[in-house]
Amino acid sequence: MEPLKGQLLVIVEDLTRHLYPWLSHRYKSTNKIIRFQEDSEKSDETGIVMSVGRKQFPDAIHSIYTLHKILKSKLPIEVHYCGERDLTADMVEALTKMPNVKPVNLLEHFPQEIHVSEGWSTKPYAILASSFRTVILMDADVRFFQPPENITSSSKIFDEYGLLFYHDRSIQRSMPDYASWFKYINPQPTKYGSTLRYTNSLSYHEQESGVVIIDKSRVGALHSLLLACAFNSFTYRSETYKHMYGDKETFWISWELLRVPYRFSPTYAGALGVKTRDDTVCGNLFHVDEFLNPVWWNGGMWEVKEAKTRRVVQFEYLAFDSERDELKWFIEYQGAPHCLSVQDTKNDMRELNADEKRLGERYIQSFMMERELRWKKFVARMLFV
Repeated sequence: MEPLKGQLLVIVEDLTRHLYPWLSHRYKSTNKIIRFQEDSEKSDETGIVMSVGRKQFPDAIHSIYTLHKILKSKLPIEVHYCGERDLTADMVEALTKMPNVKPVNLLEHFPQEIHVSEGWSTKPYAILASSFRTVILMDADVRFFQPPENITSSSKIFDEYGLLFYHDRSIQRSMPDYASWFKYINPQPTKYGSTLRYTNSLSYHEQESGVVIIDKSRVGALHSLLLACAFNSFTYRSETYKHMYGDKETFWISWELLRVPYRFSPTYAGALGVKTRDDTVCGNLFHVDEFLNPVWWNGGMWEVKEAKTRRVVQFEYLAFDSERDELKWFIEYQGAPHCLSVQDTKNDMRELNADEKRLGERYIQSFMMERELRWKKFVARMLFV
């Protein structure tokens, strides 16, 4: 039996190198990755991962502050980066001084691939390289309404499937190539996959990858994650990115192709901001959890990140989209924010309550302090507050 087991392990390692040549010596096979995740001394149960470059660094610092100081989250945080081209030495040093925060250089994990990776494409690699079994991947410009650990502990979807995917907005139907490409690589979609907007030419965007939660200790999830990494690899992303906006769809499509069960949080992306005429809410892209409670938004603390005249997030109204087949979005243009026209005003739109507005005020106050002090002085103050 032992010689046979040894031969099998050699076969697995050979196949792993063939399929995923960018895996480093630390991960000779999927079996080694699983064993690492099962080692409680090396791996925390759950943690937060950010993939960050210099441009996103101030956002990441403010996000860490809100998680630890405002939401009182106890989860450890890893900030992943791609060597000196991403973060300067003083940025890395600042992270090492922050309690419960660890910088992780992805070049040390996947030198062959990360050397030619950039931006969105590094996100699935950060999930794979993380020491956490359950990874809450978040963009640096994401902010939460509730501690992230509450999401995984209360979610029925996560409990059953070991993941949480969030829908993006329903936009851009006039791009038929994406649906035909999906049918070409996956002629027989799963029963669940066949219900999605992307597969029915209803929206070019299916998944919002600002937050992705994955339990890597589940074998099916690990293999799907490896495929997502491959889709984002230098070898393949020039092709895959023709049919999707960056890394977004590579996650659910990987689960779909490997026939690993998955689910999205039931509602579609919404808006957090101000109520205008015609039952429309304009502001930042926003999400509720499966119980319709506010959970997170992205875009950081600016209502429109690229606008010439900026104003902070308006914590007044929220709205979300509960119906996949209608296009109800007005996309930001020349400094105007995202706007969602709500049809079911009774159930899909409401004013923020007093606690939510107070939370928003604390976010704004800390953000303005960081803007005034700049990130170095802000970090120094964080360490003693």
